[in-house]
Amino acid sequence: MEWIATNGTGTIYAFSVTRRGTPTPYCIAYVTLDDGPTMLTNIVDTDLDRVRIGQRVRVVCKKSEGGFSIPMFTPIHDQQA
Repeated sequence: MEWIATNGTGTIYAFSVTRRGTPTPYCIAYVTLDDGPTMLTNIVDTDLDRVRIGQRVRVVCKKSEGGFSIPMFTPIHDQQA
């Protein structure tokens, strides 16, 4: 495996929202990047009830507790509204 440059946009291939057993609901998803690869990631900064397969998303980097940036995705329409 290796790091590759990407334009940071893609489409949700599959997702799951977890609401039980955690203080805050979260969404994990497979996102197929426009550049080809599919990656497992989180969908963030959106109403989780509106997440859909086929939805267009763009990358956002979130800081982990250790200070590292982690690529996650947010729906593109939420950024334009």
